Amino acid sequence: MILASLFLLAATPAQAFNDPAVPCRNLSASYEMSQCFARALSNEDRGLNQTYNRILRVLNGEERSRLQGAQKQWIAFRDAQCVAQKALYAGGTGGPPEELACRLSLTQDRARSLQRAYGWVLKQRER
Repeated sequence: MILASLFLLAATPAQAFNDPAVPCRNLSASYEMSQCFARALSNEDRGLNQTYNRILRVLNGEERSRLQGAQKQWIAFRDAQCVAQKALYAGGTGGPPEELACRLSLTQDRARSLQRAYGWVLKQRER
């Protein structure tokens, strides 16, 4: 059990930092990493919100309501997942950048997911 926990601790940040698309991977100080991830997250969150609002504008009432419900559930999942990943650091300085890296990654995934799911709707209804 202890070995499995140590593996999770070691594997969690390495996956984010080994991805060439992830910003901030060359920084070593937790504060600098947190600042960098916060800036990147702000940009990605802005893009996600633009995509989400663009989709909402073309949906009818029931479709809009379903997407809004799904988005609320996704936000709850994202928050819980990232807090859980931060907790792996047991209050250490790696926790805050890990939480931000998690939010960044999940926000990027959500934007791609919305585009895949609703891209065809946008093409049909945005004219």
